[in-house]
Amino acid sequence: MNPVRTLVDKLKAARKQSAAQEEAERLAAQEAVQLELSTLERYARLVEAVTERKRAFETVTSRMELEAQPYTVQSAAKTLCDNWAQLPLVINSLSASQCVAKHKPALLNELELQLIGGAETELRAFQDANSALLQKHGVIP
Repeated sequence: MNPVRTLVDKLKAARKQSAAQEEAERLAAQEAVQLELSTLERYARLVEAVTERKRAFETVTSRMELEAQPYTVQSAAKTLCDNWAQLPLVINSLSASQCVAKHKPALLNELELQLIGGAETELRAFQDANSALLQKHGVIP
């Protein structure tokens, strides 16, 4: 065989091998970037979910505050003075007001746990599992 032809074939083979290796490296880099992007997107969705849960909790608690205005003895007496037929309503209102006042802290804690707790737990677990990547991109300290 011709030595020049052999050299040309070797150079072509080396070029082909180099191109294949560069393509493999490019694909690996592209895959790594895609993995980072999907991780960051997942983190963003988890943060949004926690924010939305906190907003829902604030909405629930503010509505509860509006609905749970204390029904005072003075209000009950005034209502009864105006109309004795309102006695069952007054008794129920006083009872409900006392019940809400008594259980409000526990109810708020349970609401917070159920609305926000799971989302925050999932977010923390995700942060722990992906902390190096999130720190690399400055998402977490």
